[in-house]
Formats: sequence, C-alpha cells, structure tokens
Amino acid sequence: MGKVRPHIHTVLQYGILILSLIYFVILTCWMPISLREHYTYGEGTPQKILVKTGQTGSEVAWMIFKEGLVNNPKDLIFWMLKLKVDRSIKPGIYIIKPGTPWEIAKQLEITKPITEKVTLYPGKNLKELQVYFKTNYGEDFLNELKKNENFPSNIRDKLPERVESRIAFLLPDTYYVIPEEGYSSQVIKAASNAWYNTVGRALGESYLNKDYLLKVATVASLVEKEAAKEGEKKIIAGVIYNRLNKGMPLQVDATVIFAWNERGIKLNRVLYKHLKIRSPYNTYLFKGLPPGPICIPSIKSWIAAIQPGKHSYLYYVAQKNGSHIFSKSYEEHLKAIEKRNKERKTEGNK
Repeated sequence: MGKVRPHIHTVLQYGILILSLIYFVILTCWMPISLREHYTYGEGTPQKILVKTGQTGSEVAWMIFKEGLVNNPKDLIFWMLKLKVDRSIKPGIYIIKPGTPWEIAKQLEITKPITEKVTLYPGKNLKELQVYFKTNYGEDFLNELKKNENFPSNIRDKLPERVESRIAFLLPDTYYVIPEEGYSSQVIKAASNAWYNTVGRALGESYLNKDYLLKVATVASLVEKEAAKEGEKKIIAGVIYNRLNKGMPLQVDATVIFAWNERGIKLNRVLYKHLKIRSPYNTYLFKGLPPGPICIPSIKSWIAAIQPGKHSYLYYVAQKNGSHIFSKSYEEHLKAIEKRNKERKTEGNK
C-alpha cells in the first residue's frame, strides 16, 4: 500500500498541471476573443460618418471630432496610429457611437464600411448606361463623362473629342462605391483608372496618343459586339484591319444595329432593308471606321484590337452556335453563306 501513494500523488500533480494549462489557454486565448465579441465600444446614439476616397486618418479623426463623437481628436489620431487604423481605413459610411478616443479607434478598426456595388458590363453602350444611372441613382452619366477630372491625369489630353467615345476607356468590372457621394463620378474614376493600369500601361506612353487610342478603342468595340467566342476575337480584329488596309467597307452588322439603336429602334436581326440607314456608323455605306466606339470593350477585346491575328481573311459569316466561318475571297464567302443557309434550312425541317 505504501508504494501506491506516490503513484497517486504523481497522477494528482499531472492532473493539476493539465487543468492549469487549460485554465491558462482559456484565460489568454478564449477570454479576450469572447470579450471582444461581446464588448460594446462607445455608447449613445450611433451616427453616420462618411469617409471619402483619399481622406487621411488625421482628416477622418478631425471630422469625427467636429461631429461631436469624441472629445480629443489628437488622442484619437494616437490610437488610430497605434491600432494601424490610419492605414487600413477604407472609404464608405461608418456607423459610429460616441466614446473615448480608444473606443472610436476600435470601432473604426472593426466596423465594415457600407458601400454599394455597381457593375459595368462589356458590350453596353452609352444610352444603356445613361438609362441605368438615371433610373437607379437619378444621375446624368453623360455629364460626368464630360469632366476630364474623372479620368487619370495621364490620359486627359488624349481623350476623344466626342464625349460619347469615352466609354471605351472604362474597364468593365464590379466597383464598390460610397453611397451619397455620386455614383457616376466614382464609377468613371475607378473604371478609367482600372483601364489605365491594365490596358494603358501595357500600351506604353509612346502609343498613348489621341488618334491611335480612338482607332484601337473603336476596333475593340466592334470586336466586342461581333465575337461571341473568345477564341475568335483576334481573328475578327485581323479581318477588320485587313479590310481597312485594302480600303474595303467594313460591313459590320453591329454598327448597323448601333445606328438604328441611336434612332430608338432595336434590331434583333439585320435585314437588307436595314443596310440603307444614313448614319456615319453604317459601315455598309461608309468606308473606314465609324466615328467612335459603339460599346464598352472587354479587356480581351482590347488585346485583340492591339494584337490582331495575322492572316489573309477578309470575310466571316456567323453560324448558329455563335462561331464564324472565315474566308479569304468573296467566292469562298458566298460558299460559306450557302453552307450556313443549308444548315439552317435542314434544322428548320426537323
């Protein structure tokens, strides 16, 4: 029996040690997290604080002070620096309660600002964008396009003279905007900066001239509307340049659709009678490129316009699945049309 007691004593020691470790883990790890989750920073009526794009931490601190949420802006700046809030704060609307400088800084640290998403889709034209922003936000999108300050300083003197053409320099994507600060201007600033940081920088300063940019932007917009298959974008861009180099009319259906749309008529299919519309955008009647882009091009359409496929194709005809048959001569093109029509007729008889 005397030999068992030391063994029990050892077991008890280990048990106490394990319990102590568990208590230590709870005290040092779980308790602070639990406290943070349940602790309320500040008290009183919450207020909306709008942090604008480009505002510094110091500016935000003084703004909060002027709103009466904190008594000492310098102490708030101290805690914002201590918690590194000055580096992480994002634009948006923050719901903040009055409190001590530390409590305000903590609220800024853990609060997710209220923002809204606006998506620019490739292939959209100016009229569609104008309707969208007018309907949803009551804003004049065209008016914001006119303002050079909404575009990166590097390209302001290279923007097209026709304001409508500027939509090509907005990169399609989803952008986060701040409510109550003007949706149109924010989207244009963000999307044009995104365009410059991708397409603009890739082109290089030597290619950032007004005439070249307008030409490539217009070709990219035609490719966007004509190419349903990503893999055909460069081929179609090559066809457009080949026809331009030979002085041939482009005869791009998308430009005819755009011309009718400008008159308030939406076409689902281009018929022979539609080709007679008197519009500078009708590339069946007028040689060369139309006056400007007909839609927002995707980045892949831009790439196709900048680096077109090298080939001898001059014609293409669309098939039912969205792909095209490409031809080098008019005779080949007629055969391709005949083949396409026979397939449609066969499918119609099934």
